[in-house]
Amino acid sequence: MCKRLLAVPIVLVLACSCGGGSDPTGDAGADADAADDVDAADAVDAVDDMDDAADAAPDGPCTVDGDCDNGDYCDGEETCVDGACAPGDEVICDDSDECTRDACDEATDACVFTPLGVSTVAAGTRVSDTTGDSEIPALAWTGSEIGVAWLDGVIGATTVQFARVSAAGAVVGSPVQISEGSDHFPLAQIDLAWTGSEYAAVWLAVFGADSSMRVLMARMGADGTVTGTESQVTGETSLMLGPAIAWADSEFGIGWSDYRASSDNTEIYFARYAPDGAKIGADVHVPFAGDNEKLADLAWSGSEYGLLWHEYVSGPPDIHFTRLAADGSIVGSTLAVTETDSSSSLSRSLVWTGSEYGAAWMYSESGDTDGAWDVYFGRISAGGAKVGTDVQVSSSPATFEFPPIAWNGSAYTLGWTASGGAATEIEIAVVAADGTPAAPIAVTADDGFESGYPAVAGTDGEIAVGWKDARHGSTEIYLSIFGSCE
Repeated sequence: MCKRLLAVPIVLVLACSCGGGSDPTGDAGADADAADDVDAADAVDAVDDMDDAADAAPDGPCTVDGDCDNGDYCDGEETCVDGACAPGDEVICDDSDECTRDACDEATDACVFTPLGVSTVAAGTRVSDTTGDSEIPALAWTGSEIGVAWLDGVIGATTVQFARVSAAGAVVGSPVQISEGSDHFPLAQIDLAWTGSEYAAVWLAVFGADSSMRVLMARMGADGTVTGTESQVTGETSLMLGPAIAWADSEFGIGWSDYRASSDNTEIYFARYAPDGAKIGADVHVPFAGDNEKLADLAWSGSEYGLLWHEYVSGPPDIHFTRLAADGSIVGSTLAVTETDSSSSLSRSLVWTGSEYGAAWMYSESGDTDGAWDVYFGRISAGGAKVGTDVQVSSSPATFEFPPIAWNGSAYTLGWTASGGAATEIEIAVVAADGTPAAPIAVTADDGFESGYPAVAGTDGEIAVGWKDARHGSTEIYLSIFGSCE
């Protein structure tokens, strides 16, 4: 049964071409030809429908209903009517529960109701509305609304935008630009945090004078108003990866990777920021024994940080987990979340539940980063040990985009971009607190329009899912909200 099920109408902006009245082109003959084409197509469709109906039951005369049985359960029971076979009525499987996927199963001759773990609260809210592309959303749920930050525009002239969406799925106010400056532009990898009273966003930016990369930060009040000025978290360097931000009850923790010590080897760094955006102390180098360490995500447990990161030593990468004290110093030993020889594991997703961490990552058995990926989930104890076994949550190939993860107070939700249909589409799966996954759910329709870069955020019993969507030609940010089922 669903804990919460709301019916919220969402109005989508659709582009259509409507005709009527006089012909502005004067091509009445073309209209008549088009009408003839439609009539011909309708006639063909009608014949096809009759053929389908005839194919539903065996040909030839009959004396009893058994003579007409075509062996298929789901298309209904065929009958003998006046010596001729008539098709049956299709079996309709409907348990009136939005928390299950309903299907007729020929293998068992029965209806199958597969638990999904969520019900739809609000579907398909368009958040952005610009002429350029909007991509790479980041979400933060306050408990009453969702903050959404994203990259907008084209490379070289991009901005970071921010908007608020209500718990019912309606955009609140208008989007605001939170990035500043004409000498630099945002590049990618936005992360967003909520403190209890305001939002904070971090992202990578490229500075035009020397093409160096730096991590920048902006803060927004609960009403979306930009607070203070854009802060430069790092100094210039040739290349950076990350960043990630977490609220640690009274200050921010920000992590990233950069090449400041070596031009061919990345290392992980950590910095602390006060609520007013002032930096606390100097950058902290987080030393590990490996090479090419790349930060994936940060999560605050209430007393320390969990740090998820990749290591590229030789061959395909693996994922590691390390605990950090509030000052950025390492606590205890590092956990190898994945250990493989020929496969690849990549992640940017870690969440704290109140008692343990949940992690999501991409996995490729062949180690080929250009091939198909699977999405996996694993649990990590507060002390940094593996809990249970890792599980695969995706059932169709995923693209090379890091899967996000969120916790809603009772269950995890993972998201990914599926590549098995007519175009890439967004899917999610709910994973119970004990690590048991439910069946994947399609968030977007397999309609031929590309979708990608999913983001998720959770609050009490609900999950928000954001993504980029190409249904309008340029990509825009969309958001859906789902309630939990039990």
